[in-house]
Amino acid sequence: MSLRKSRGEDVHSLEFSSHLTKVEYGLNSLLFFGQCYDVSDKTPPNGLQLTLSDAISRVYDHNAESDVEILPDGSLSEIVPRLHQTENRPSVGTLVMKTVGYWQLRSGPGVWQLQIAHDTRGAEMYEIVEGSIQKGRIINVESDDSALSSKTLIMKDFVNRMEVILVRRKKGYEDAELLVADSDDDNDKDDTVHVFSLATGHLYERFLKIMMLSVTKRTSTKVKFWLLENFLSPSFKASAFAMAKEIGCELEFITYKWPEWLRAQSEKQRIIWGYKILFLDV
Repeated sequence: MSLRKSRGEDVHSLEFSSHLTKVEYGLNSLLFFGQCYDVSDKTPPNGLQLTLSDAISRVYDHNAESDVEILPDGSLSEIVPRLHQTENRPSVGTLVMKTVGYWQLRSGPGVWQLQIAHDTRGAEMYEIVEGSIQKGRIINVESDDSALSSKTLIMKDFVNRMEVILVRRKKGYEDAELLVADSDDDNDKDDTVHVFSLATGHLYERFLKIMMLSVTKRTSTKVKFWLLENFLSPSFKASAFAMAKEIGCELEFITYKWPEWLRAQSEKQRIIWGYKILFLDV
């Protein structure tokens, strides 16, 4: 940087000599989050599995009959041409935390169906019901015949909103435990070793690759790695799936947003520890 005086003036100008770095940001997903409570005992159903699946993923056909349109306020109006169903978007899942019944799910724009995961103990024990929470109290719970198969959620802007899901125990499961130890038969159905890890920086990413190769080579069963995406470099993410295919293991990136109610951290190591604990919860 050099400082020079312009001719005939007292005004100073700066001459900069620097390199320009181009940075691009991509939006991978938006976020649904909220709370889930059991209306039977007013407590969170800790460990209840929720899934978010595609409700409407369609394209316009102006020569067909009328169907519904999603208005800006989230309501539906029967004024647009019927839509043809296209390929469904993949579903995502999460667990309800014991703390404030918190849950969080990634999604894209559109209409989604939130439901209790099929073929799980939670689906045997619980059903979704209509109702609301005001000032911390559960109110307006409908009758026993009003169980819902799913709840419709609409992602139409960038504003995060708390979604409240109320569930009720089915008859015969009033005293049943949701989280029970797996039997030997259940373990035989999914004979896979699941490994969660994360890396921060290129050196630790090299160590992570060595660990993945070592575990896969020395394990007689299938291995699946769950890697926290938040701190991984673009170069690692670009090559990770090719490496997993080469060494014969499964790989999935996971990520989530720091909950708003959880005290924010500024020290990187504490943030990393916090994400490790959150992964075990959600």
